[in-house]
Amino acid sequence: MAEQVTNVGLQIESYLIDKIKTLEKSEYFSALEKMSINSYLIGIYNIPILLMQYTTLIATNLTKTTVICHINSIINMLYLTNCLPNKNKVENFNLFLSQFHKTNTYISENYYKQNSIVFAIDKACNELCQMAVDKSFFTCIASCMTIEFIIAMMNKKLNSYAKSHLNGDIYFLNESNINANILINIFNNGTDVKEIIEGVDSTIKIFSGFFSDLAKSCY
Repeated sequence: MAEQVTNVGLQIESYLIDKIKTLEKSEYFSALEKMSINSYLIGIYNIPILLMQYTTLIATNLTKTTVICHINSIINMLYLTNCLPNKNKVENFNLFLSQFHKTNTYISENYYKQNSIVFAIDKACNELCQMAVDKSFFTCIASCMTIEFIIAMMNKKLNSYAKSHLNGDIYFLNESNINANILINIFNNGTDVKEIIEGVDSTIKIFSGFFSDLAKSCY
């Protein structure tokens, strides 16, 4: 019989946080504060592509369930993370990038777009899309939940760099992972813990490779 989750918020959060800590210790984030602004921007300028893909991954889960409460949760997640003012992850990231225009070493938007790391983003997007096709509904929801935590962690690191290298009023990315609770609540009616762990572990592995590729390309 499948092991049932009665309160995934308590049972899975500590496991997920430990996994996120492994990403924080990666070579990319360890070297981040020492990067030049050009290396920093070349590394992250095309991340909005990945954020757009994340929205698609959330929406794809609508095709994997007929349970009304699950469908409502996914629609609510899409609304909160895309439709409300100042909540759209792609728009917010582009605003964050735009403030680096005022730095003395900034070259041009086209330069960063053309030279920013694309292969690492394409690789991560392809692997995440393959998960969305191959894996169960609950594994895919666990993956999206994990991505929400990863984005919050990444934003915190990128904000720290901006604080150290920009002057005046700084536009900070959202460091909260509170919206992940919408996805976590989907598990509370009971599911196989193994499916959740598979979603978490697979997603951490994909992003570990992603940040490793960024580190290799930013030196």
